[in-house]
Amino acid sequence: MGLFGRRDDDDEMDEWAYELTRKDSFPLAATAVGAVVVLIVAILINTQLPHRDLFATPLGVGTLVALVVWGIAFAVTVRHAVVGWKIGSFLALLVTGLVAGVIGIGTAIGALQSDLRALSEISLDQQGGVVLPPGGARGPISKLSFAYFKEVSNDARAHTAALHALGYDDLARPDTVLRNHDLLGHCDKRATVIPMIEAYYTRREAAVRKYRTDLMHLDINENFRKGLVAGMDEAQREHGDMLRRAATNEEAQVGELTTLCQILARRRWHEQFGQFGFTNAGDLAEYRTHSQRANDLANEGNRLLRESSMLVSTGTARIRRGLF
Repeated sequence: MGLFGRRDDDDEMDEWAYELTRKDSFPLAATAVGAVVVLIVAILINTQLPHRDLFATPLGVGTLVALVVWGIAFAVTVRHAVVGWKIGSFLALLVTGLVAGVIGIGTAIGALQSDLRALSEISLDQQGGVVLPPGGARGPISKLSFAYFKEVSNDARAHTAALHALGYDDLARPDTVLRNHDLLGHCDKRATVIPMIEAYYTRREAAVRKYRTDLMHLDINENFRKGLVAGMDEAQREHGDMLRRAATNEEAQVGELTTLCQILARRRWHEQFGQFGFTNAGDLAEYRTHSQRANDLANEGNRLLRESSMLVSTGTARIRRGLF
């Protein structure tokens, strides 16, 4: 080349000779194949990552894979291409990596929505029990939550069955009292029943604490994880010590039923039109007083049960509002 940018004939001959002898690098084919590899690898990696950040992580993975693939392509073949192809292949693979990142973002958000949608489809049966949607869990959040609900529901059914097995339900009518011959001879079961109630509600409280701890350690997007824990904490603040109130209520009901049983155990009554016909005025007054207390406590227990059911209903409603 001349002093002022003019090309000498010798320079033109050297460049012409170089072009004749330069290896064919197939830059177009290398770029196309590299783009396919970037898409496949980046998408596969993003599907396996926890996506702690729904946006930065997929985009970062796509960019990193693109740089690695371009580096390999450059070392193998593209380095023999002209400068335009070197720059062009780099930009093409980088854009492909960003596209793979965007696909990863959409996939991660879709998976999270599907996971949360499974929670929003939880319903309650007529007894207030939790009914899980068909198909099972669809992600880490629903998997953890379904396991929690299943454990709590099974424990609740077993606890309710244990309470019914005490026989206090038979105190409602004379005919059932007469059929249950052992009940009036063993009225006071509080020594075993109260510890059973305490143990049940202690397990419930422990299950709630464990569920919250497990939520905090879920391998999901950090912002969503914090939102789930914050929503759970807010629900607990709204409903206060509901489990403790329920335990106190059940213990008080057992106390009243024990007293009713002891009144009936005096056997100063007979069956009268399907009701208890007391032959002692004092027994009648006591029975009415404790019956009213037992009914009030039962109504309070039902309110607490509805309050517990509302926790589930409110939570699923909030999730649905967030999804749709």
